[in-house]
Amino acid sequence: MNITTKALIGTGIVVVLLLGLSLFFRHELQLALMTRLIHPSHAFSDAPSPPQPDYSNPDHWAALFDREDLADVVPKDTTDLQGVASADVFFIHPTTYFSRSTWNQSLDDGVINRFTDTMVIQGQASAYNACCRVYAPRYRQATLAAFFTDDDSGRSSGTGARLPRHRYSV
Repeated sequence: MNITTKALIGTGIVVVLLLGLSLFFRHELQLALMTRLIHPSHAFSDAPSPPQPDYSNPDHWAALFDREDLADVVPKDTTDLQGVASADVFFIHPTTYFSRSTWNQSLDDGVINRFTDTMVIQGQASAYNACCRVYAPRYRQATLAAFFTDDDSGRSSGTGARLPRHRYSV
């Protein structure tokens, strides 16, 4: 067996081992890559916070029961009953901010607001419009990377919580 053959076999073994390890640790690798891609390049304290919400401004709401919005969407043959409902639902949507430009979303970020409305308000908050008046406020979301960082910027961005670091079983 010549040196070239041995080098190819050795390289093949290394590649197979690396592929095996990357498959075994794929969740950790995906999380690390995702966090790296959306982690802001500056400290939280280095950038001004976006203005506070003004909840007297209808634009600072993703859904209000008395205006037309994506929380009004209903399946075929059903009715939006918010106008006659006797209960209120205050729906806080999950984080949909994945930007690396800032630690907190500005409320006038139209791209994120449309994404939130289309993917979350329409798909989740609208489930309550057959029984309740739906209120869904917009808020200065922390970028998703804030939940996965151990530095002070993640804590300062408003999450206040740390997700446990462990291996996920699938």
